[in-house]
Amino acid sequence: MRRAGDRFRFTGHGSGHGVGLCVIGSARLAERGQTPEAILAHYFPGLPISGVSGLSGISGVRHLSDPVISLTLPDEDEGERTAIARRALGARDEIAKVLGVAPPPTITLRFHPTVDDYARATTQPWFTSGAIVDGELHLPPLAELRDRGVLDRAMRHELVHLMTDGLLATRPLWVREGAALYFSDRAAAPPAAVRAPCPGDNELRRPVSAGALTNAHARARACFARQIEQGRDWRNVR
Repeated sequence: MRRAGDRFRFTGHGSGHGVGLCVIGSARLAERGQTPEAILAHYFPGLPISGVSGLSGISGVRHLSDPVISLTLPDEDEGERTAIARRALGARDEIAKVLGVAPPPTITLRFHPTVDDYARATTQPWFTSGAIVDGELHLPPLAELRDRGVLDRAMRHELVHLMTDGLLATRPLWVREGAALYFSDRAAAPPAAVRAPCPGDNELRRPVSAGALTNAHARARACFARQIEQGRDWRNVR
C-alpha cells in the first residue's frame, strides 16, 4: 500500500478480495447486529484500529482557495502540489474571465503516475494530453507533459473544456475541441489562408496516430478561430 496524492494505491496478487472485504458478507453481518469493529475484526483479524486524524491535507489544497481544488499527484510529485494548484486556479480564473462565465466552484485534477494508467483511466490514446471523465480532469504524468512542453497548455485545455462543453454540447466535436485549443493558447498562429475542411468527430475521437491528431487539432482550431475573427461570439460558433 502506498499514498498517491489524496488516495491510497493497493497492489498485489492472490485470490479472493485481497485487501478488501466482502460487501455482501459484511452487509449480512451488519444486518445481524454486528458492530463495525466486529466486522473489521472478522475480515482483518489482528488489525489494530485507531481513530482518524490528519485529514486536513487529503481533500485538496483548501488553504489556497475557497472553492477548493482537489489535486491528486503521485508520491514523487507531492512536493509540487502547491505550485500546480496555484497555476491551475490562476488559469481557471483567467479563462473564466476571457469566456465571460463563472469559474467552476470545484476542480478535481488528477495527474496519473504513468502514461498507461492515464490511458486506462480515460480510454484515450497514450499520446493525448488530457481528458475529462465524469467532470474530473485527468492528465498524464507531470514529467511526461513537461517533456512534451505542454504542461500549462494541457491544464488550460481541459479547463476550457470544463467551462465550455456544456454550452456547446449540441455542436460538432470540432467546435468543442476548437474552443479548447483556441482559448488555451490564444497566442498560437492565426488560421492559414487556405481553408482545410473541419475535422469530423471520428478524426478527433479516435485518431489513428499522434500526427493525425495534431492535424485534426490544427484544423479544428482554424475553423473555430476563423469564426471568432469574423466577430462571432464563441457560444454561437457552429
